[in-house]
Amino acid sequence: MPPEPTDFGPFAEPVFDYGRGRGQAVTGGYVYRGTALPAPCLGRYFFADFASGRVWSLGLHIDPETREATLVDETEHTDELGGARPGLSSFGRDAAGELYLTTLDGHVFRLTAEP
Repeated sequence: MPPEPTDFGPFAEPVFDYGRGRGQAVTGGYVYRGTALPAPCLGRYFFADFASGRVWSLGLHIDPETREATLVDETEHTDELGGARPGLSSFGRDAAGELYLTTLDGHVFRLTAEP
């Protein structure tokens, strides 16, 4: 006998999506809460694409009454991080809110502002 279906709804529409021309496999990230990046990065959601090696962040607005998120803007950070790195496999966050990117070949990168 098959299991009973579970109702997880209601579902919300995505706040952001991108087509295959920009990437092929999203690598989810985190909302930035650290101090190593400039102040405009605070509160932005950082994510990457595994296949293209590109990195972006999203600015979101959260409605205080409905708690619904809407996209404010999108920024690509690939060039300022030294260029595309295909194989970006995961994000990490430390206790101070700083972000890290990992690659399948074993590299770990900490996101910091240029000196």
